[in-house]
Amino acid sequence: MKPVLQWLTLILVLLVTALCSRSLGAEPLDKAGYLATQATGVQSLSAEQLRAKLDAGEALVILDVRSLYERENGRTLTDNEVHIPRGFLEFKAWDKLPRDKTVVVYCGTGARSRLATDTLLAMGWERVVNLDGGITGFYESVGEECGCVELPF
Repeated sequence: MKPVLQWLTLILVLLVTALCSRSLGAEPLDKAGYLATQATGVQSLSAEQLRAKLDAGEALVILDVRSLYERENGRTLTDNEVHIPRGFLEFKAWDKLPRDKTVVVYCGTGARSRLATDTLLAMGWERVVNLDGGITGFYESVGEECGCVELPF
């Protein structure tokens, strides 16, 4: 093959590779944009709806997916919760979460818990809901500080 054809072939391969590796005209997503596209089928409860269910004595399992650092240095929703950090959910849920009760998942602001709720649904749990706004929204809805801590990273 002539050197000119070799160069043209190389340029064509590089051009096709570059075009195929990203969508034409698509803007890169930021964090909020990415999260908005994830777990779109997840059902959520508001803080008020959760309070009403707790006040009515409904049999709920409250699942905290925050890190151990956040949990130890902040408040919780109830005295009787299951704690499985988000990164361990796929490993520990099998032994710690019942399937015959509604599981309400929460984190600091509702983003990780929404993803965790989606994961549990994919793992076969059917009665799982996300707490919209997380623990921050839960306490702010009654004018209280959640005592949430910023992660050290």
